[in-house]
Amino acid sequence: MVQNQKVLYQIVGGLTKEEVVHQKNTYGYLRAQAQQVGIWNEDRKKFTQFSWLPNINEPVYLEAQENYAIEPDTVGHFPNSNYQVKIGNINHLVTHNTAILGILGVGKSMLAIELLERMMSEGIKVVCLDLTDQYSSELSDYYNAPYEEACLQKLRAATDQDRDVWQENPEQGGSLPNLKNAFFDDLNGFINNSDGHLLKIYNPAEFVATRQDRAPGSFQAAGQWQRGAALFSVTPV
Repeated sequence: MVQNQKVLYQIVGGLTKEEVVHQKNTYGYLRAQAQQVGIWNEDRKKFTQFSWLPNINEPVYLEAQENYAIEPDTVGHFPNSNYQVKIGNINHLVTHNTAILGILGVGKSMLAIELLERMMSEGIKVVCLDLTDQYSSELSDYYNAPYEEACLQKLRAATDQDRDVWQENPEQGGSLPNLKNAFFDDLNGFINNSDGHLLKIYNPAEFVATRQDRAPGSFQAAGQWQRGAALFSVTPV
């Protein structure tokens, strides 16, 4: 309690020490480092910051979870507590930058899929860059596989068009300009469609185009001078 307010803190570090008293007795203690989470606002279902610091030697109580029941509109909860995390407005995931951070295996992908499902259920269109080929199966209810396969075929065809053709202007050489235009057309059709398609998934590893890095120059081959430019395969990035 701080100023008669229940303020929640999360322990972020600790140090155990043991000292010898009068060369025979030992005295051990634990020093913990905590970061304020805030005061729970029941009406807004969120924590608000509290500007006062606790008094010295103020007692600390461990939070307990009692009669916990998951509410449908939550995305998680604070461990060992009844405080549930909600998203006030799903559109904020679009209009604001959003990141999901965590160590391996904590459920980042599952949370991302959960959020995408909630967004698409509200009519929000989603473009997904997926190197794992996981999202098309996990979000199969929203993914029109036959229609999207036809779109991907056009993109793959663009990577082969002019693949070995160099130009006087290096920016126009190779198949990369064709792939860029194909992507723009595909995205434009997706954004402006009104036929219910809400999910577009790209795996960048599927598309290997060529790029011209330099202006053409003259070189000698088979005893004759020729003009040309080298073309290189681009990475998935």
